[in-house]
Amino acid sequence: RYKAAVVRVELAIRKLPPRDAMVLSMRLGLGSFEPMTLEEVAERYELTRERIRQIEEKAYETLAQAGITITHDQIMHLQEVLDEIERIVRSV
Repeated sequence: RYKAAVVRVELAIRKLPPRDAMVLSMRLGLGSFEPMTLEEVAERYELTRERIRQIEEKAYETLAQAGITITHDQIMHLQEVLDEIERIVRSV
């Protein structure tokens, strides 16, 4: 159930403009990324933290307009749950 939710978010993010999708993926640790701070993403793009925050906010607004209302915190929680499940499965 959790994995399906993350997959839906990842699919929705792919519909965003490329830069917006990449910023969210980096911030959230989706795909091949580990979660990154605003500072780390800003350095990659040679932009300010504030500009990255604005891009992230715009991306969430775009997702909301498409009917996907999820927050950064909710996605991070999903990732934590999945990581914990994976850790438990590996230890069995």
